[in-house]
Amino acid sequence: MSDIQLVPLTQIVFNRFQQSDAKNEAKILEIASSINQHRDNGTKGLLQVPTARLLEGGKYELAFGHHRFMAFQIAAAADSFFSEMPLIVRELSDLEMFELMAIENFHRRDISPIEEAKTFHSYMETFGKTSVETAQKFEKTEEYVRASIRLLNLPENVQLMVTSGAMTKTDARDMLVLEKVGGADLVAKAVEALDDEDFDSPKEAISYALRQGSEWLDKNAAWFSASKNFPRKHLPALTAKDLEDIVHYADGYGEGKPINVIKDLLTLIASGMEITDEAFPQINPNDLERLRVLVNPIPCEKCPFHAVLDGYHYCGMPLCKDRKQFAWNKKTLESIASKVGVPMYRKEDGGYLGLSPYDEKDKKLWADGSPDLRLKEAKYQYNNFDGLNTTDLAVVVVGETFEKRKAAADKKNAKADATATSEREARDLIEKQRQLKITTILQFSWVVASPEFASMLDGITSLEVLKFMLAEINQNPDFPEGMDPDEVLKDLDCMKRADALKHMRRVLAYAMLEIYLIRNDLELSEDEKKIVMKHAKTLAQIADTWEVKLPKNFMTEAEAYQAELDSALKELEPQKAKK
Repeated sequence: MSDIQLVPLTQIVFNRFQQSDAKNEAKILEIASSINQHRDNGTKGLLQVPTARLLEGGKYELAFGHHRFMAFQIAAAADSFFSEMPLIVRELSDLEMFELMAIENFHRRDISPIEEAKTFHSYMETFGKTSVETAQKFEKTEEYVRASIRLLNLPENVQLMVTSGAMTKTDARDMLVLEKVGGADLVAKAVEALDDEDFDSPKEAISYALRQGSEWLDKNAAWFSASKNFPRKHLPALTAKDLEDIVHYADGYGEGKPINVIKDLLTLIASGMEITDEAFPQINPNDLERLRVLVNPIPCEKCPFHAVLDGYHYCGMPLCKDRKQFAWNKKTLESIASKVGVPMYRKEDGGYLGLSPYDEKDKKLWADGSPDLRLKEAKYQYNNFDGLNTTDLAVVVVGETFEKRKAAADKKNAKADATATSEREARDLIEKQRQLKITTILQFSWVVASPEFASMLDGITSLEVLKFMLAEINQNPDFPEGMDPDEVLKDLDCMKRADALKHMRRVLAYAMLEIYLIRNDLELSEDEKKIVMKHAKTLAQIADTWEVKLPKNFMTEAEAYQAELDSALKELEPQKAKK
């Protein structure tokens, strides 16, 4: 039963189920003007009287007509005629109040897609309605209702953009593609791109974020739509690292990754038992759904983490895609092996050796169908055996054929290793001999020759001049082993002036010999024998040119150094023979 009553504005309240408190000021003023113009039409200027119900306590709750009510409030401020508002008063349940409010809102042209989604969602949650019942009541399709409600999965800032008109409903649905494959993080990436004005439209920002946070899917791939015949036995085992990258705490259970339940999840997966939300309430339900899809892959088009944008397919779980590809490749290779009649290699086959399609003996083994042949996965075979038309399989041998080939290869390798060892030892010996010769020459030049040649510098009595000459000739001469050049020059500070001058002349004389003579003699040939004697004769010739008088025993000293060198070189020979 219903009746039109004039109700004081002070007794009217809004519908408790109203989804939005936003008001259209222009619309309200338009209604206020209209009721003034039609004030004598019998309903105080209203062309459509709102419906309401009487509450306990004397208040009247509007089912709809909130803008009309606010227009009356404006008009009443100027004219008491509008202090009361006509209402159709009916006995209405909460469900009827909600439905009247929603139907009225849906007839408005300016209703926001977010407000519409909130209305659907609230209707289902408050009154326990299904998406089918909701669609029937409001004359929509079930798919429309579900798609609308999914808009509420978008972050609050994106919902505000849709409500304000800054983003179209189409763009919002494209944002849902991001949310589907990559969650809130991917949506945030697109919003950030828009805020930074990197893109001219939401569409471009969404496409950019999608490319960054997901992987493109080839819908023509054999595994894309595979269902009943999908080779689950070939799926690689999930690891703790895989799970750590996927699962996170649910709201109210802390932050981060719940490492403590990873082991339980792996155990459950290994046993083949179902992963239920009830068993793991501390895990984000969306993450558990990802795990279920990983464990038992479904066709990509039916996957909740698959999305399509502009005709392109995208995967929000690259790990699932990789596992599918891996398993399907395994199946494909096994099919090829079955076709050519050669088994795939298994661990129990033991050792193996690869065959070459260019080797005549290997080609005969393949042509004869040796029972020791096996096929093994390969990254890429540029050529393959006759009838094996794939680049992903290599031919190997196991068993008796492998043992024979391995023994022959080991023998060949051992011979090659022995030759290499012998050559290396010969090179090492030559280098040791060379180092001995160098050391001996440097010692002879420093100990025997340099004190004699220093006499030609006796006329220089300035340490600074001597140091300057040393720097100009050779700042870092090669001293004999055990002598630190820095220490040799640093000792000058601890010497008396006469001793320092004598030492500096000797160092300079040595440097002059080292740069002009010693380095020439250090370019040694392997068969150089009497290197010290050769060096001593060269020094004697230079001494004549520089007018340096050498002692009579100079060559005798050289012979002693040569003898010492010969002895040291001889000691190396037995070591070579012994090895």
